[in-house]
Amino acid sequence: MKISKFAQSILTLTTGTSIAQAIPILISPILTRIYSPDDFGLFALYMSVVSLLAMIISGRYELAIMLPKKDIDAIQLLLLSMYINIILTIITFLAVIFFSSEIAKLLGNNQIKYWLYLVPFSLFILGTFQILNYWYLRSENYKLVSKNKIIQSSSSASSNLSIGIFFKGINGLIISNLFSQLIATLLLIKFFFNINGNIFRKTNWLKIAALSKIYKKMPLLNMPNAFVDALRISGINILISKFFSTSLLGSYSLALRIVQLPMNVIGTSISQVVYKEMATCGKHELFNLCASTIKKCFLIGIIPFLGLYFLSPFIFSIVFGEDWRISGVIVQILAPWLFVNFIASPISTFFLVINKQEVMLAISFVYMLVPLAILYIFKTSDFLYVLNLLSISLACISATFILLVILYSNKLKIHE
Repeated sequence: MKISKFAQSILTLTTGTSIAQAIPILISPILTRIYSPDDFGLFALYMSVVSLLAMIISGRYELAIMLPKKDIDAIQLLLLSMYINIILTIITFLAVIFFSSEIAKLLGNNQIKYWLYLVPFSLFILGTFQILNYWYLRSENYKLVSKNKIIQSSSSASSNLSIGIFFKGINGLIISNLFSQLIATLLLIKFFFNINGNIFRKTNWLKIAALSKIYKKMPLLNMPNAFVDALRISGINILISKFFSTSLLGSYSLALRIVQLPMNVIGTSISQVVYKEMATCGKHELFNLCASTIKKCFLIGIIPFLGLYFLSPFIFSIVFGEDWRISGVIVQILAPWLFVNFIASPISTFFLVINKQEVMLAISFVYMLVPLAILYIFKTSDFLYVLNLLSISLACISATFILLVILYSNKLKIHE
């Protein structure tokens, strides 16, 4: 039986992502017996800094690589993204040299101070990976993207275990993460240069300047939007560590990691393919594409999330040890929000495609402000009570986003 190209693309990405995501889940019961909740908390704090800055490291021009009709224009956007990546990495490195103590104090944890010097390296590697990943998605080289995910995941798992035996605490988690990022990025670079040669010789500064103006909404609107979204995720981690404890942050981060990894197997793969479809289809087709995607994600996610809601405390205590039972309770509380977010995630690029980044920026600002405000206002309350407030509020905001996508896409369909 023949299947559509769209379905084949999702299947290719999902297969590779499934294997890649299964590896860290399988070794997690071992890791939770090597590393403590405090270790996971410190690692989550480090990754919060990296993830926050990674959203702006290429000026968001890497997203525009998917959009031009001509490959030569896409190449210039790739180069523009790389040059911005290099410049911002240098600026970050200088900031860490001069202000590492102040940054550690702001994060509320002096232990993270010396690990901040690795942040610029993580950013450069991650930025390069993101840029090349979008190039291969544009080229519809889904097999390479899928294969690379497996290599990155397996190298991270093996280094987590081996390094964790010799280097206790946060040392093993950060070093193994950096190692796996480097391996995955080097493979993409090698494959890219084998096909394209010395890409930097193709730099056309006039063309780059023209394209930077054409896609100026990427840094002006999409970058603030991405930064605000990352600020929500990183800000939640930082405030949990600061107002509650690093140990609770470790339990919270493990809970999200275990739940989001398998759901992202499908969600991320669908998102990447849906973005490609949105970028190439007519505006009158967006409504049917979005509606179909929402329906599929609802049907895919409903049973797994119901299972998590009722069984997660029991599962976590058995699989990861009684010390991690609190992570299962956290999953139970966050399940409603995570389910709605799973449905919304694949259509998250809708406003980018229709050139309405200002709408997305407004939604992201609310999505960031509400949970951070809740954490700050209720910082003296019980942690699980605060998480309940977070889950309910974020689920409502995600549902509102889905409704807006339906309304806007239907409006485009009618006007066409």
